[in-house]
Amino acid sequence: MQESLTAGTESSHRPDLITKSCVNKFNIQRKHQLTMVHGAGGVHVGDSQEVAKFTLKSSKDEAWSIPITAIILPKVTNVLPKHSVDIRTWNYIKGLALADPYFNKPGHVDLILGAHVFAKAMKEKKIEGPPGHPTAIDSIFGFMLMGEVASNNSTANLTSKSVNHITIENPKFDLEKFFEAEDIPPGPNPKNYTQEEIDCEQHYIENTTRHSDGRYIVRIPFKKNHSELGNSKTTAKNRLNGLKYRFIKNPQVKKSYNEFIQESLDLNQMKEIPKDINKSRHLLKSKDFKGGRKPMSIQTSKKQLGVVDAGMCSSPHNQI
Repeated sequence: MQESLTAGTESSHRPDLITKSCVNKFNIQRKHQLTMVHGAGGVHVGDSQEVAKFTLKSSKDEAWSIPITAIILPKVTNVLPKHSVDIRTWNYIKGLALADPYFNKPGHVDLILGAHVFAKAMKEKKIEGPPGHPTAIDSIFGFMLMGEVASNNSTANLTSKSVNHITIENPKFDLEKFFEAEDIPPGPNPKNYTQEEIDCEQHYIENTTRHSDGRYIVRIPFKKNHSELGNSKTTAKNRLNGLKYRFIKNPQVKKSYNEFIQESLDLNQMKEIPKDINKSRHLLKSKDFKGGRKPMSIQTSKKQLGVVDAGMCSSPHNQI
């Protein structure tokens, strides 16, 4: 027992489309493929999760066949034609083996075939109809009617146009481009590492730990050559003098600052600078910090806010 389906062809370059009900009816093989479908004007009309793979044959010529990969959609077009067409006076098509003998009655379309099928299915013979009638063109499926149809039906004369335009976008390629852009290029061969890169790698190996809650903890690295930090003594003294002036104007800020400093000392987050420190280079050396916090404090309601300014540049524009 043979069953048939209703298919339409398009001369424009577009993918093949098939309804989900048709795939279920004929138990057609499916394959997962995410496809975004856009209609006229680039409007996103939906997504397809699958494609159907099958071989299309003609009931008029058993030797003809073509492989099809069609995007599965709930519906490929509206009911066509929109209104019944009276063909009793269409004498030029009488006796022709039509691809769809019921073309003049509204019905659902199961399959839309693209230009690659259209080019292979069409034959040379065609029959022109009177003005206002479609042309009958022979194909491997039988004669297909193409063109405008004049109708005397009053409801059919309403200003209504059916536009079928599909643009397919495969997000797989966008994802591939995304990962290509985000891929980290391979680094240099470890044998070609600079001394600074070797020190950085060794610091990571020796000082990286993982907390019980899953967080990774890495100690802040410092360059061995502290002299590269430059001369920050003048800037530090100016800031200290400005802070003293602020304390005179606002005793509450001084109180909050002292509490903050004492808390940092109690938590062992900083320590007092030894008196015998080399004052010719810096006011503070990086080794004199624990936690890298620079004490600045303001009063916000009843809470203290510690502000860290470890990014301040020194004279050669170097930063901690």
